[in-house]
Amino acid sequence: MKRSYIKRSMKPLKRKTKLKRFSPKGAIVRKCDKLFSLYIRNRDKVCQFPGCDKIKLHCAHIFSRRNRNLRWYSDNAVSLCYYHHLHWAHKEPILFTAFVKGWMGEERFNKLLLKKNLIETTDVSLVLIWLEGENEWRENALQEL
Repeated sequence: MKRSYIKRSMKPLKRKTKLKRFSPKGAIVRKCDKLFSLYIRNRDKVCQFPGCDKIKLHCAHIFSRRNRNLRWYSDNAVSLCYYHHLHWAHKEPILFTAFVKGWMGEERFNKLLLKKNLIETTDVSLVLIWLEGENEWRENALQEL
């Protein structure tokens, strides 16, 4: 009985790898994420869950950050406190969707859903320029970095 061997000269299959954590582009993405989170939290000021007035906030994305065309789109994010972000929005997605539709309106939600399904590319450097150019919150945001 013959055994089959893989030739040592064969190269391993190339995988599509995620953005490397310490690559220059990865650093820009992380900086954009940080500035975007500060922008959203400064925009909303308090937890947007009805009846909650906590000011220590998370930037909760309505559609996942994996959707690059929505990752830094301001309609795709809402400020929630720790509890409502992790123990409500992530654990009760149907209720969270109903909340979002009421919070932003059915029409805006449907436009966001359409944008989610488009195949677009986002130029990260342009996003960084936009986020750094916001005058109202820029000084506070840069101090927190």
